[in-house]
Amino acid sequence: MLIGGWFTGGILTAFSGAPLTVVQSTQVFGGGTTFSFGTGAIPIKKPKFGNEIHRGVTGSGNVGTAGDPARGGTGLNLFADPEAVFKTFRPVLLSRDRRSGRGVLRGLPHWNIDFSVGKAIAVREMVKVRFSFDFFNILNRVEFADPTLDLRNPAEFGVLSSQFNQPRRIQFGLRVEF
Repeated sequence: MLIGGWFTGGILTAFSGAPLTVVQSTQVFGGGTTFSFGTGAIPIKKPKFGNEIHRGVTGSGNVGTAGDPARGGTGLNLFADPEAVFKTFRPVLLSRDRRSGRGVLRGLPHWNIDFSVGKAIAVREMVKVRFSFDFFNILNRVEFADPTLDLRNPAEFGVLSSQFNQPRRIQFGLRVEF
């Protein structure tokens, strides 16, 4: 009774960073503010910026300054030099551009492990009791959500300020099968 009936299971979730768009406006191609979508700014040159967390970034030139730890910010930014990245994009020029600059940067990669362990006990021939412990985000890793990349809001550009995943959660389950 103590040895048999145990089970385990796990889920590993992993994915690379999602494509990010540096937004310049929601009304560039004549769309209104109600039924519109963000229009991507055009990169002046091909950006060569990794998708990793940079710590202690204070920002400069009013770009990325909302994350300045001296002002109560997180100090975390997607870019080591947010001002340099900000300056590599320009607004769409309707007379010259045939496209918007969508998906030229990558967001942060994410991975997580969920785990479950339990035991099924036969009470009678047709009755079983099953209990389990489920662990969500078992390693309790903090993963940050992708930042705002908006040319209209340079102070927030690249600043990481919210969490993508939830802290570790543990739940207990008890099930009677008959």
